[in-house]
Amino acid sequence: MTPDELAKQAGVELPRIAAKRGRADAATEEKLLAAIRTPNDTEAWGAYATWLCAQGDPLGRVAIIARACHELAQREANLLLRHRKALLGPLKDWIDLGWLEVTWRAGYLKYVQISVDAPLGVKERELVNTLFDHPSARILTELRLSGFGIRAMEQQALVDAVIARRPQTLRELTVSRVMGMSCGDLSGVWPAFPELRYVTAFGRDVELGEIDAPALATLDVHLMSLPQETVERLADARAPALATLRLAGVDATHLVTLRPILAGTSLPALRKLLLTNVGDCDEVAAALLGAPNLTTVALWNSDVSKATTAKLKKRFGEQLFL
Repeated sequence: MTPDELAKQAGVELPRIAAKRGRADAATEEKLLAAIRTPNDTEAWGAYATWLCAQGDPLGRVAIIARACHELAQREANLLLRHRKALLGPLKDWIDLGWLEVTWRAGYLKYVQISVDAPLGVKERELVNTLFDHPSARILTELRLSGFGIRAMEQQALVDAVIARRPQTLRELTVSRVMGMSCGDLSGVWPAFPELRYVTAFGRDVELGEIDAPALATLDVHLMSLPQETVERLADARAPALATLRLAGVDATHLVTLRPILAGTSLPALRKLLLTNVGDCDEVAAALLGAPNLTTVALWNSDVSKATTAKLKKRFGEQLFL
């Protein structure tokens, strides 16, 4: 949709930007600005934006297009509220329970969070199928599974139900648990969703399985502790596009396993390594200094000595985050 069509849909007049003129009338501009009492004073804002267009200033047109977008967004919100029952259909019951949170984009569901806080019994698959049977979920790209009040077997049933359904438009997947609860077995995620680009696992532990993810760009594994087995899975991963890796709990015992990643032979596209709660921090930092492909490093919530910090700043500059 062109800006003119957008403005027409919103009922907003979109004037043309005049040819460049001489010096603008400062007194008129001050008068127009003084008329704007609040940021929501659309009439006064519109008058000022129209005047800017007449002065040859493209900012006026930008302001009017922004006003049209705001007007259409308000209409969208009102329509979603007015026709909530018809638009949501069978999803409404799950949303009213607080187990589904949805975000819309252009008439389709863009983001869905499944936040189960009570045992579902045999309903995990029913919930997932109800979601993906909905016509507005046909191009769903972002999904978050958050099971806080359920047992590990129910959390796994939820993950397995999504894997079984295989929504091929999915690009971002988050499995989030409180730190004392397992994320479960995610090994089935990779063959089910080869186009995944962002994956996050947050919890006590996780089974990643053999990672074969050709499109994966960002992987965030934030666990209570970092087992060697998980680090081995990462070092053996087939993820040629992975550019950003975030880990919690790395220490010196992991360095041998991480060696192919730091050397650039594993995960060849990796440029950002973001670490939290690092143990043996100076020793880990020394290994990062020798990693030829890294351009950005974070050592959040970690005890780095002044001498090591100086070396890291010299190596990574503004792309060092402590």
